[in-house]
This record gives sequence, structure tokens and C-alpha cells, in this order.
Amino acid sequence: MGAAHGASGSPLYGEIHMKKHRYDVPTRVLVEQGRISQQQLTLAANAARAGQLSTFGLDVEVFAPELKAAADSLADLDAAQERAKSAYLKEAKDDQALAERGYRFKLQLDARVRACIATNGDDDNLAGRFRFGHLRIARARGVLHELRIVLPEAMALHAKLKAFGVTEAFIADGQAIAAALGGDKESAEAKREREMLTVQVNAEELVLSRLLDRLRQADEGVALDEPALAPVFRLDLIKAELNRIKAAREARLAARTGTEDPED
Repeated sequence: MGAAHGASGSPLYGEIHMKKHRYDVPTRVLVEQGRISQQQLTLAANAARAGQLSTFGLDVEVFAPELKAAADSLADLDAAQERAKSAYLKEAKDDQALAERGYRFKLQLDARVRACIATNGDDDNLAGRFRFGHLRIARARGVLHELRIVLPEAMALHAKLKAFGVTEAFIADGQAIAAALGGDKESAEAKREREMLTVQVNAEELVLSRLLDRLRQADEGVALDEPALAPVFRLDLIKAELNRIKAAREARLAARTGTEDPED
């Protein structure tokens, strides 16, 4: 695979490509990273460095407003989704035992999907469709919301995932948990609206992720061309969240296996 090069001939970080999938972090993290990066691009102190990004095809005068618009659009969609979620879950039972069961089911589903990705790759954007990292605590309403999004995906991809443990019985268990939490009370119209918002949020997450990835690659390219300069427009918020998710996953695995190092 040939590496891409900047104007001075130094290899750019990896190969220039359009990002296929969203950054695997909660929507709020993507929005905040987009806003932080846009603000950094417009700081007078960063003007010289921002101008150097044009070497890698990034015109800041065009790019910064585009980045802001994408972050604002995603924030608006996320707020609309939260309102729809609240209306949908107002009848959800506040049952902690069921919430714990649903939370564990989601972790088990994620583990099975990750096994599929490790074997077959992720051309179908399974990480995004199954919302890795979105469910952070075992709260009834949040668990129900996630189950009602990922269970249809599990059913649609059953043929691909059954070899990794996403069987009909496994899916039925998740459906039973969702129903017990009150997830069978949504009207068809409300369901369509919520599903439409989910599609829109996912699409806008990908748009913002691509813009942030483009900024990352251009910034790292400038740093490689001038070794005395470190990257300035780093995606620190996204990196910190990915590390947090990984650490939490490893801690859960260590707790189940009784080992300190789950990688051993």
C-alpha cells in the first residue's frame, strides 16, 4: 500500500483515505471535539499552522465553517433524538434488576459483534450500527433505548452473526428484556420518527468523523514535513474517550476472568 505524500515529499500519516466509519465514541464527545477543533482553527495563535494545512489540501477558511456546521447539526439532531427517547421511555419500568440484565446482554452482544469484526472486518459498519460505547451505565431507560436500536440490527444481520453466538435464542432473550422494561408500548408513528432520527444521527456522525479525520491527517502531515513541530489540532477528547472505553472493557474482562491482565 503506497503512502500519500505532502508537497515536500514526507510521507503522510498512513494513507490518505475517506474514513468509512464514525469514531466509536458517544455523540456528545464527537460534537464537543468538533467544536473544540473548530475553535482551535480560528485562534490567532494557530493562524500560521492553520495556513500550513493547505499543503495537504485543507483550506481553513472553507473547512472551519464546514466543521462548525457539522458539529451544530449533529448537536441539534442529538437533542431531537433525546427528546424522542424521553417520550418513548416515559413508561419504562424503573427496574434495576432488569436494567442490569439488559446491560449485560448489550455487553454480550457487543462481544459477539466484535468477534465477527475481528474475523471478517467491518465493511458493514457494525461498530456504528451496534453503537459501541454508547451504553455506559445500567439505567433502565438507557438500556431500553439501546436494546430497541440494536435488536432490529441483530435480527437483520442474524445470518452473518449467528456463527459468533447471535442466535435466535440469544436475540429472543434481548427482546424479552426489552419487553419487560416496557419497550412494547411505542406507537408505530413514534417508532418511525425515532428510527429516522437514529439514521440521521448516524449519518451526521460519519460526516463529522470524516471532517475530524481529515484535519487529523493534514495536521500530522504538516508535523512530519517539519519534524520540529508537533501536531497542533489533535483529537484529544476522542482519544481519551476511546482509551476510557477500552480500559472499562478490559476491567470487565479482568473481573470475569479473575486476572489482572486480560491480554495474557
